[in-house]
Amino acid sequence: MNRSARLVACAAALAFTAGCGSSDVPIRDDRTDDDPPRIERPSVGALPKLEEPFPVDDGRIEVARPLGWKPETALRKGVVYLCRASAKASYPRIYVLADDYPGLEGVTADNVQKFASAIRSQLRLEKPNDKREVSAVLIGQFAGAAYSGRGRTENDRDLDLLTLVTVSRGRKYSLQLQADPGTLATYTPHLHAMAHELNLSPSKEDEAKSFGAPESAKTVTEKASDKAASGQGVLP
Repeated sequence: MNRSARLVACAAALAFTAGCGSSDVPIRDDRTDDDPPRIERPSVGALPKLEEPFPVDDGRIEVARPLGWKPETALRKGVVYLCRASAKASYPRIYVLADDYPGLEGVTADNVQKFASAIRSQLRLEKPNDKREVSAVLIGQFAGAAYSGRGRTENDRDLDLLTLVTVSRGRKYSLQLQADPGTLATYTPHLHAMAHELNLSPSKEDEAKSFGAPESAKTVTEKASDKAASGQGVLP
């Protein structure tokens, strides 16, 4: 497996664990699993601007990346979207991963704590000693679970992670920010902005579109210059 494939495979694993290819250092919480997850409501008053949205996961949802971030189109199974802040740097980056989640139509303010508790139970089942806090989070219309952690790539690069998880029509979507240690807080608003504008119910016209071609990953500005958009779609 080449380095690009390893990084994307690692990202898929990092969405539900705190590390990939090495031991992880979970962020601890002083709450017990008997306590309901706390509800967080991040401010949406001054979130970073985003590019225009486009459909992913066969048109099931629409995502919009932070303004100026670069999209990737060489994606592995389970990863429906990937963008990074710079074409010259591997991190920070944000993944959107999708997986089936039967039995739940969606997450709302009414069931968000129950959903976050279920995600917490899943993490504990996979790693019993992992005591990271899992919070219920409401970001505008986005309702889901949030948890952070630390991971390490197969090249021994340490990363800080923040994951937001929600469900729509039996599909679980995980938005995960990966950043160099000490920079997670800088880019957390970018992740919140993507979650805030995540469209879980695109129109029929949008559902007919596909993200399969690199052209659909371009913004209005990028479409005006193929030269500016060339070279995208290859993982570092």
